[in-house]
Amino acid sequence: QLRAVDSAMNESAPTDTMAMVTPGMLLENRTWTAAESPYILYGDLRIRAGAVLIVEPGVEVRCAITDSMPDTNGATMTDIIVQGALQAVGTAEKRVIFTTAEGFPKINSWGGIKFLTTIEPQNSLKYATVVFASTGVRSEGSTPTIENSEIGPCSIGLDLGLSAALNIRFNIIRDCNIGLVSASSNVRNNLFVDNQVGAALFGNDVFEHNTIDGFTGVEVPFGQPTIKNNIFSYVGTTKALYGIHQTQTTATCSISFNDINNFTFPTDGLTTATGPGNISVDPLFVDGNGGNYQLQGASPCLTAGDGGVQMGRFGP
Repeated sequence: QLRAVDSAMNESAPTDTMAMVTPGMLLENRTWTAAESPYILYGDLRIRAGAVLIVEPGVEVRCAITDSMPDTNGATMTDIIVQGALQAVGTAEKRVIFTTAEGFPKINSWGGIKFLTTIEPQNSLKYATVVFASTGVRSEGSTPTIENSEIGPCSIGLDLGLSAALNIRFNIIRDCNIGLVSASSNVRNNLFVDNQVGAALFGNDVFEHNTIDGFTGVEVPFGQPTIKNNIFSYVGTTKALYGIHQTQTTATCSISFNDINNFTFPTDGLTTATGPGNISVDPLFVDGNGGNYQLQGASPCLTAGDGGVQMGRFGP
């Protein structure tokens, strides 16, 4: 805590308590508590293999754009680099927040969270919020659980690279240039809102039961992704550009039982025909402009999925 003293030696009230975190290596287990929140980082923090950082519900972590102690695996901005384990598990009422320490927050105001070749089971982001980063969460050869979290605005929300068989579920990914980049993950029951590109799929991803409202829903440069039981619907007054956009002829998508609505090009560049069950109708969101993407009782998407299931984020 800090106090100001004037020329008459009168002290001000103390500032809020803030924990300044020394950047560098975290070599032992540590817990960041809500009582000492917020935590301020002015340089890269690397959680070494064997160490676990637990972040309690309600904690806010603020990372600076200027990196006072660059790590060889970091960028030019402050990053949290995980080689051991990061367990950031909040609740619906007390989320764990990772944000910028800058006074005027914007995208690219800090680096992000990077899981680097770690398969520790404790690695998890649940009921977390990651905002104003360059890449919100990046996973390289790692297996973090990412559920019930809010990612963005960021330049890239989630970059999963070649991390295999990650389960990305029940998240809101919004206001990013690219919401998600993936090559081999299970991406289910997520909400993508106002991203320039909702998801870029490069491999054998399973992209199922998601709701996507944005300029381009999904781009497929490579691979053989399965795209099924999703709702792609732009709620703007004009049409968005692409629903599903195959950008390279080498990609072969499996596309079935999706609602692709209000795009200039619902499917574009596909080298194989789409499968059965695709429709193009207004899904009848309760209030898409207000952020409520639940379906009204008269929605055709309630029973239009494979086997009569509900399409989109709130399906099974």
